[in-house]
Amino acid sequence: MRLKFYVISLKDQKTKQAFMTEQMARFGLDFEFFEGVNGRELSEEDKALCAQSEGAVLPCIGGFMVKITNALTPGETGCALAHLKLYQKILDDYECHQAEYGSDFAAVVLEDDVILNEDTVLAFNALDAITEPWDVVQFSEHNSIRNSGHNHKYYFDQEHGLYFMQLGYQSTLLNLLYNLRRFVAMTACYVIKPNACKRLIDLGYPVRIPADYLLGCLSYNRLKTFRAYPIGHFMSYLGGSDIGNRPEHALRSYGLLRVPKL
Repeated sequence: MRLKFYVISLKDQKTKQAFMTEQMARFGLDFEFFEGVNGRELSEEDKALCAQSEGAVLPCIGGFMVKITNALTPGETGCALAHLKLYQKILDDYECHQAEYGSDFAAVVLEDDVILNEDTVLAFNALDAITEPWDVVQFSEHNSIRNSGHNHKYYFDQEHGLYFMQLGYQSTLLNLLYNLRRFVAMTACYVIKPNACKRLIDLGYPVRIPADYLLGCLSYNRLKTFRAYPIGHFMSYLGGSDIGNRPEHALRSYGLLRVPKL
């Protein structure tokens, strides 16, 4: 698997950038910084990319919808816009180097407050252990998705119980039934393929939902998402998120509604 590493960071976060530079060098990982978006200082161009609403309604499948309550805070807006802009850069970089990268390419997206460890790097280097198609591999510690008991465990260090496993269900219908209002929170560390970037760009504009809801709501994005296990083992945080206090975004589902086909 050919990987390219990107670290999202606001331009004034010099202390975090210094930490990430030292950390990535220690693990021998080449990367580039991608400038984040300050949601409190949006340009007119960026404002035009965002929806002005008190919530978002997400069309899922089978006539079901999920409503995410409450408007985004400026910090959430900036975070969501930064990830979407990075997805476009990943696509642009891949297009420029497709002959070099080949089809077996993915991007590692990191935020500048994530602390990695040796097993995280081991997992990055072991993604080929997953022998079925995938779109995203999550390293978040949040655990809200209900999983099938039949999902295969792809071990990359069986002695220490380290493995990848698909989140949710193989069946779109079962994901709809059990995970309609569940999502993987946090976007501090994940691996994503170009086709998934394109899918999220198509779904993400205008900006109206937090970045982790867009990436982590399987019943909406229908991306084949895996996670590295055990949960909570692969990353921690420096603390002091740039997003600030976040409101509670309740998820409410509605059924038997006519919605456009995705």
